[in-house]
Amino acid sequence: MASGKRLSFVRFSLRFVFVLITGICIVLGYGVEWIRKRRAFLKEETATRLVGHLIKPPLLLRMFREPPYSLLMVPLSDNITIESDSALSVTDAHRTIMKAKALFPEAEIRALKPPDDSHKWQDIIIK
Repeated sequence: MASGKRLSFVRFSLRFVFVLITGICIVLGYGVEWIRKRRAFLKEETATRLVGHLIKPPLLLRMFREPPYSLLMVPLSDNITIESDSALSVTDAHRTIMKAKALFPEAEIRALKPPDDSHKWQDIIIK
C-alpha cells in the first residue's frame, strides 16, 4: 500500500461483543424456559387446548415456532363457589388460572369442573 491509506472497517470492542452475546443468550434462555413451563403446565393440569392458527403469539414463541392456543380449558376442583343461580364460579386470583394466564397470554382461559356423579363436565365462570 503505497498511499498509506488503511481500510476502515466497523470495529467493536471485545467487551461490547460479550455484552451483546450475553444479552441475546438471556433473552433466548427466557424464551426456552417459558416454553418448557407451558408444556409442563399442559401435562400436569391435563388442560384441553385448541390450536389457533389465526392468532399471533408473542414474539419469543414465534421465534421458537411454538403453536399458539386460542382456547385453553383448565380443569379445577378446589375453591369453587356456587352462585345463587346454581352456577359455579371461581375468582380470577385462583392459582391455576393465574398461572395459565401468565403462560398463555394469547389464549382465552376457561375453567371446567371435572365430572363427579353426573359424568358431565361443568363450565365455571371466572370472575
